[in-house]
Amino acid sequence: LHSGDIGEQSGDFFRITDRKKHLIITAGGKNLAPANIENAIKNQDPLISQVHAHGDARPFVCALLAPSPIETLELGVELGLVDESELETRTAELMRNPAGRSEALNALTAKVVRHEAFVSRAREAVRKGNRDLSQVEKVKRFFILDRDFSQEHGELTPTMKLKRKTVESSYRETFDRIYDEPGFAIEP
Repeated sequence: LHSGDIGEQSGDFFRITDRKKHLIITAGGKNLAPANIENAIKNQDPLISQVHAHGDARPFVCALLAPSPIETLELGVELGLVDESELETRTAELMRNPAGRSEALNALTAKVVRHEAFVSRAREAVRKGNRDLSQVEKVKRFFILDRDFSQEHGELTPTMKLKRKTVESSYRETFDRIYDEPGFAIEP
């Protein structure tokens, strides 16, 4: 399309699936729409708020997984890592400001995402999501962030869409480590 959109046609209908400027072009020259990869994983488990697929000029696709705050704290309560009262306080805080992420919320989230139960569910979400993807689209390594993406950190637009360039820039070192340091990231 001349609008910069990418889509697919089915009969008389055209469905927009991504933007041209968001395409990932791998080191092997394959063009990938990150939204397909991100949605395939994100839709597998409510613990995952956002996924950012990365692989431009890289040998394979990797991803950053951002935890969903409330669901993560609920898991923390189940695991005995978070008090019920703390969950209620942070839930009320998010209800007042859905785009806000306080330091207290981020600290609790970081504590839970390091637990093996969270890591296991994230790994399973990536495995399940990968089943719906072509071989070149499959996420080979992923990294779980300590917090959700936020407007405060400039990672989300006012309509809660991911600012891809900001995330790419902010997490450049993390991406380099995912590719360069075996054991830094998680394999599905």
